[in-house]
Amino acid sequence: CGWDGGDCQRNPVDGYSNCLVHDLSEIENKVCKDESPYNTEVCGWDGGDCQRNPVDGYSNCLVHDLSEIENKVCKDESPYNTEVCGWDGGD
Repeated sequence: CGWDGGDCQRNPVDGYSNCLVHDLSEIENKVCKDESPYNTEVCGWDGGDCQRNPVDGYSNCLVHDLSEIENKVCKDESPYNTEVCGWDGGD
């Protein structure tokens, strides 16, 4: 959105030095926001809200929602659509 005059401002998250998000209330709110930048290592996997589940057949692939892998629908975001997750299990 090109920072859209401040509408898409990235705010630093306390406790996660390199984590910048639009909506601070989405971090550590007990609900996984399963998208970047929230569900990333630098943001502590949404402040701990997102589980890291191993995916069968992809030894280094860890995702929150296992049903999103190999479901015939491309989830075009990290960590799903990455090389270690087989490009969303081939979706």
